[in-house]
Amino acid sequence: MKCALCGFEYTEEESMKACSGCPMSQSRCKLQKCPNCGYETPVEPKLIKFIRKLGRKFKNGT
Repeated sequence: MKCALCGFEYTEEESMKACSGCPMSQSRCKLQKCPNCGYETPVEPKLIKFIRKLGRKFKNGT
């Protein structure tokens, strides 16, 4: 993932670690937090992730 605010690239695991101190993280919060700047964005739906992955696959010709 890439932060929309600072441009830092991070994984979902890194985002989850950044949220570990937040009390909302226990209640299945629907936000992802940039470990670099703390900017929070909504979690991308699985369907959108699938479509992006499919698009990259066709773009690369495989």
